[in-house]
Amino acid sequence: MNHRTMSIVPAVLLMFATPTFAWAQQAPPPPPPATPPPPPDAAIAHQDVAPAPQIFLKEPASAMFAHSKVTLINFIEFDAFHDSTQTYQDSFGGPIVRSNTYGGQHGRENFLARNSQFGLQVDGPEFWGMKPGAHCRMDFMGQQPGTPQNGTSEYSFTNSATMRLFHCFGYMNTPYVDVMGGITYSLLGNEPFFFPASLTFLPIPGMTFTRTVQFRLSHQFSTPHIDFFIGAAAGRPPQRDAEVPDGIGALRIGFNDWKGAHTIGAVGLRIDPLSIGVSGLMRTFRVQERAVNPTSSNTENGAAISLDAFIPIIPAKALTDTGNTMAGTVDFTTGYGYSDAVSSNTTAGIPAQTRLAAPGAAPGAAAPAQLDIDPGIAIYDSQGFLHAVKWQSIQFGLQYRLPGPGNLWIYGNYAYLKSDNIATLLPPKPGAVSTIFKNQAFVSAGLGWAIIPNFQVGFEYSKLDQTFLDEGTETNHRFSFATYYIY
Repeated sequence: MNHRTMSIVPAVLLMFATPTFAWAQQAPPPPPPATPPPPPDAAIAHQDVAPAPQIFLKEPASAMFAHSKVTLINFIEFDAFHDSTQTYQDSFGGPIVRSNTYGGQHGRENFLARNSQFGLQVDGPEFWGMKPGAHCRMDFMGQQPGTPQNGTSEYSFTNSATMRLFHCFGYMNTPYVDVMGGITYSLLGNEPFFFPASLTFLPIPGMTFTRTVQFRLSHQFSTPHIDFFIGAAAGRPPQRDAEVPDGIGALRIGFNDWKGAHTIGAVGLRIDPLSIGVSGLMRTFRVQERAVNPTSSNTENGAAISLDAFIPIIPAKALTDTGNTMAGTVDFTTGYGYSDAVSSNTTAGIPAQTRLAAPGAAPGAAAPAQLDIDPGIAIYDSQGFLHAVKWQSIQFGLQYRLPGPGNLWIYGNYAYLKSDNIATLLPPKPGAVSTIFKNQAFVSAGLGWAIIPNFQVGFEYSKLDQTFLDEGTETNHRFSFATYYIY
């Protein structure tokens, strides 16, 4: 049933976004493709490409392709995590194991290299005032056939990690509009410009974060004092059977007379202006009815708005002079039916809903098929009405680079996430221990040290608290250490 609207979101969707394309979850973000970065001190690869039809080229196609520049990018990462519960493998996500279980009473140690990344940045030759390019990177956080002791071994899960398509998109920049298609961060939240410093794999619990396949149009207006980014995208629908793509729009304005230094994730230092962003999302769901053999469906809308800010508190003038500088980030979202865009898919432990079982089904019969939507986005209540799950989040980040060369920095983050209608839609059974949380709070503090420009280490402590539908609370403490070789 479609019974809610968010009046502010349609207005936001008239706005557009930054052509900030693909920056890795923990990686130093490449500059916008409009101004390609110079290659690092590494070999430039050569690609043999089949010649294109000779229709309007002024020189042979093979010569045009030979003018492309291909740059190898990214880093090798080692991580050591110690958790106070046996809940998480590497990234945070989902409910903490309850303390009435073995996993809730014992800790866990993980040594990992799964977040190491590599990829290619391709900068093509300019043609008729248009400049094409591509960015494609992989990591080793892909889906594996099972988890430790549940379909695979710890040895295989950790030491034979599965490669994953992390970011991969092509683009063409023109004097009037930039065109991009592929998979990268969403415009919701103006990602990744407002990401905080963090050793924890982004997203930290409660922040706006998602990667999605999309087609995007954007443009950057620049003046000596103000930069203005504007764009819109059609994104992958979270429910393909709804037959309607997501509509996403965003706007960001930067004030160039006041700039600050900040690290996005764990590695990569940037100088950016004081900036404010606003973005919005609209989507539609059409879910099979809950029946033994569905013949009809019910519809519901989803919508969200995000407000963000990057605030240089102690300004920085240049990348070569970042000692004694400080900056903060703020991220706020509210909406419904957008849990896949918060903390990289927050289900809060809500199980997948299924069709109804056939009357008189024999014990041990196959479970009914899952409804045609991922868990936790839109669910049926006990009366059979479809509702989008409401969420609200806020995240604050602060980072300070110590006096000196700027290669030593400390940071802290706080994030809070809550739902106002999960308890109403899925009331817990009296006396039962719930595995669905309705709110959570995350706090972290860490230190980063770039010992030399392309090798650094990091330390972090974090605490995650969750309140469940039965009003019980659980906590996970984590101590983290990481090293990064950046190339």
